[in-house]
Amino acid sequence: MGGHGERTRDTMTWPRENETALIGILYERLKKGKLQCSTFTKDEWGKINEELKTATSWDYGIERLKGKWNRLRIAHRLFSSLIENTGVTWDPNTNEVHAAEEVWNHFFTKPKSSVSLLAMAVGLNQKLLVNEMVTKFLESGFPVMLFHYDGIVDEWKQYGWNDHVIHVSALNQTKWWFAKRFLHPNIVDACDYVFLWDEDLGVENFHPI
Repeated sequence: MGGHGERTRDTMTWPRENETALIGILYERLKKGKLQCSTFTKDEWGKINEELKTATSWDYGIERLKGKWNRLRIAHRLFSSLIENTGVTWDPNTNEVHAAEEVWNHFFTKPKSSVSLLAMAVGLNQKLLVNEMVTKFLESGFPVMLFHYDGIVDEWKQYGWNDHVIHVSALNQTKWWFAKRFLHPNIVDACDYVFLWDEDLGVENFHPI
């Protein structure tokens, strides 16, 4: 046993050559008009994963590719916003951005963006859907808070993200009961958005960003 294909979703990284290969594959799909509502179909993502696996020997899986796609979109948006500013230039040959010191000082003194939060009442019987939702939101940079209405917490340890989310447990309570007690105003005030979701919504065609 061994090789990149044996890596788990939570330990895999993105070497520059893998990222470059993925961007090339995505670019070809975009030119062919494969994009639908800011994403690709599940079948198309499967083809992208296989093509990237052939090119790099890394098997990332569809969900991780979707997360990477969202992060690339964010990076592109931020970069485009940066170079549109007066006094900022980009050299495509060296991939360097140049600007006067006062321009950089302007960027560095901008207030940091606040975060958005996913909060969800969950039970173990919906763990597959919950796993999909949590994975997608975490890969998009969201903190996640899970309210365990069935009182079962330890069974979620099978997922690699378990230690990266906040767990609150109280037997037979509703999401609104949890929200009123644990979504403190200080927490909500720091967020751009709070997603208070049901556990059975699914996110196959939804992207947080």
